[in-house]
Formats: sequence, C-alpha cells, structure tokens
Amino acid sequence: MTQPPDPSPTAPVAVAPSPDRRRRRVVLLVVAVLVLVLVGVVAVFAYLDQRPRLERQPNIDAVAVAYDECGLARTWATLDADNGSIDFDAVGTGVGPTWDDVECVGTALGMPDEHLARIQVTDDRFGQEQLRWDVYMVLRQTGAEHTHVSLYHDWHAASYRS
Repeated sequence: MTQPPDPSPTAPVAVAPSPDRRRRRVVLLVVAVLVLVLVGVVAVFAYLDQRPRLERQPNIDAVAVAYDECGLARTWATLDADNGSIDFDAVGTGVGPTWDDVECVGTALGMPDEHLARIQVTDDRFGQEQLRWDVYMVLRQTGAEHTHVSLYHDWHAASYRS
C-alpha cells in the first residue's frame, strides 16, 4: 500500500470559515445598519423639531434689525431678540419711547397705517387693542399712568399654517 504524498509546505490549505466567525460578521453588519437607521431617525426628528424655528427665524431677526435701525437702545424700549419682540413702556409720556419710535419699528415691519392710528387712540381709559398683520402683532395696553405697547413676531400667524 502506498501512502499519499505529503502536502507541500508552500501550498496553502484552504480553511473554511467557522460558523461562529460568519455569525459575528452578520451580527456586526446588523448592528452597523441599526446604528445608521437610528442616526437617520434622530436626524429626521431633530429637523422636524427645528423646522418651525428655521421658517420663522428671518421674521424674528427682522424685529431685532428694526430695533437697531430705529435707534431704540437709547429709549426705554426693550428687545427680546430670541423671540422677536419689542416692549415700549410709557409711550408718549416724555420719559419713555415716543409714538415716532413705535411708528419707526412698525414701518420697518410693514405695519399698516390704520393699525398705527388705532393703537395711538387711548381715549384716556383702561383698555387694550391687539392687531395682527403678516407675521407680526401689536398690543397696546392703556393703564392709569401710561400706555404700554408690545410689538412682536406672531408665532401662530396664518401664513405659518400652510
């Protein structure tokens, strides 16, 4: 009986991958795919969360630009640049902002002239007037001593609901 020749030391011997090794590769591939899907889902939710802010940001920024262009830092008017609002306290009393200051901001933001005329009518009584246009609102509150006017970005404007 003859024996088969010894395999040559230079000839590679093909070794089949073990089932454990294949399983590890499949598990690693599945984990990588799940991580990518999870990252994608988080990115979509982050975008959907930020989209309303991104749509509104130019209009919010316009309020801060109007505040600066009208030189309101020298008055008692206060700016909330994050939410797009300006508060005018004691309007027309000589110690606070003037109606010209309110008009300047209103004009910069496209406030209709009839809105400005309506908020300037105080009739020496307590009360308030709220008016909307485009993506902005103006609120006038009349008290015993003075008139307070708030002009701000309307987060719930009709143009955002489309």
